[in-house]
Amino acid sequence: MPRIPWKSHKRHRSLSQLALIGFNALLAVACLAAAAGLFYTRVLVQRIDTVSVSQATRGETRDAKDPINYLIIGTDSAATLDKSDPINAGREDYGELADVIMVLRVDPGTGQAWLLSIPRDTLVPISPSGRESKINSALNGPGGASDLIQTIKRNFGLSVDHYVQIDFRAFKQIVEVLGGIPAYFTNPVRDANTGLMVKETGCQVLGRDQALAYARARHLEFQEPDGTWQTDPRGDLGRIPRQQQFAKVLIHKALGNGIRNPGKALGVANSVIDVVKIDQQLSVQQLVDVGAQFRTFSSDQLKTYPLPSYDYNVGAAYQKVDWDEARKYLRVFQGLETGKPTVPRDVIVDVIGDTEDNAGPVTAALGKLEFDASTIVDNTSRDVPLVSYGPLGATGAMLIARSIEGPIELRFNEQMEGQRVQVELGDLRPTVSAELRPEDQLDANVRNELVERGATTESGDNPPSTIGDPNATAPAAAEGAPADTTVDEGAPTTDEAGAPTAGAEPDDGTATTEATDTGGEGATTTTQFGEASPPEPGLVGSESNAFIPIDYEKSLGCPG
Repeated sequence: MPRIPWKSHKRHRSLSQLALIGFNALLAVACLAAAAGLFYTRVLVQRIDTVSVSQATRGETRDAKDPINYLIIGTDSAATLDKSDPINAGREDYGELADVIMVLRVDPGTGQAWLLSIPRDTLVPISPSGRESKINSALNGPGGASDLIQTIKRNFGLSVDHYVQIDFRAFKQIVEVLGGIPAYFTNPVRDANTGLMVKETGCQVLGRDQALAYARARHLEFQEPDGTWQTDPRGDLGRIPRQQQFAKVLIHKALGNGIRNPGKALGVANSVIDVVKIDQQLSVQQLVDVGAQFRTFSSDQLKTYPLPSYDYNVGAAYQKVDWDEARKYLRVFQGLETGKPTVPRDVIVDVIGDTEDNAGPVTAALGKLEFDASTIVDNTSRDVPLVSYGPLGATGAMLIARSIEGPIELRFNEQMEGQRVQVELGDLRPTVSAELRPEDQLDANVRNELVERGATTESGDNPPSTIGDPNATAPAAAEGAPADTTVDEGAPTTDEAGAPTAGAEPDDGTATTEATDTGGEGATTTTQFGEASPPEPGLVGSESNAFIPIDYEKSLGCPG
């Protein structure tokens, strides 16, 4: 599905779901934080390597009960392992290779947690160039972790508050500190590529090497009762649900092994402290708050979702997002919970200007209003700012309109996901208000169009529209108003001919995707969703054919 390009890249193999250990590393440090208090936690956190992603993440919340999105990355770097380690057999280098991606959403107010897995081969435009590639290549871009965060924000419309990265050694060390992971196997399994070999059914304790081999298994074979061996054909897609389930087994083991106890939490935290990276904005107080929540957390409370996708082979093996299904799951991570009013913090904003000096001050001013704002440098020239928004972004666009003084132009783009908005600057840099202006100060055409598109008004009203109809297409603009409405002293006009749009190519000559889908394979129409709750977690799409040899419920009764 094409995306709006943005302005200013080596194919790798990856370990899927090392990120699940990142969850446990975060859990260990957080539980220790809650138990040991601020002083000791501050000393501990000072030992962790940090990554500078402040321009990409949303940063600290104002309310300790605000939901938080953690981007957890598992790299298949073996740089921290001894070169004689079996993991290094056949490797051409020992550096950091590709990643796999999980988004953990924690809601301290409700005690709930959700985990979204994004397949490493998902084909999307990569920030900052806008060129389509596998999403796992974003980490290796010029901006590193920041590029990956921006890629996720701009494609999936979800903000990232904090970043956690972990590698092979941390995985092994956590499993070792926990004394192995007991799991109930329904079938013998093996994978010649990773060294996985489980010969017996029933309860088995996976040590550090076999646990990692299971986590890495992309060529899993399982033995039928008649003795024949079958292969799971789903590869990386089959691995995702297996390891989401393994994550829950591991969390159950960690919690049952006393990770809420300061001594045990300290052991786990110390085992990974030198091989985990976090963002600089992850505060000690926030770790204490998260730890307080997880002191009563159960593995059953973790809801896991694979991002729905399908095979797309064009000279290489890709996954393309099944957007009609994916939007139902992304709502959870976009913060589109029914009944919660949209505030600037919920709105992802890209400010596009021809120079950093032009766009940067606008981005900073919107940031002071608590928008999740970033800058894109690209050629642009227009009389007034252009505000683009998607099917779920009308309320966000309304908040932006209340922030910018003077006339603006609106553009509806059904390809934009979540509460994401783009502001393409005009020749004259607009003034951003120190606070949100009242809606009655907006041009009537701006307000009417956004309300018609489903925006919630300042009073909290939301006039009837098709926003709640799962089968509805995007609503039409206000009667008599064109799709692109320039608002200047109440006289709407169409976009000036020849003005650069969000679909224009960047000036570095790199190919980019267009802003609208012209059809063909993978083309979709935007569906608006109004469910009060997300779909039940479970397998979706091609993941439903995966073979999962571990029985979670029976694993809970395994000793060890």
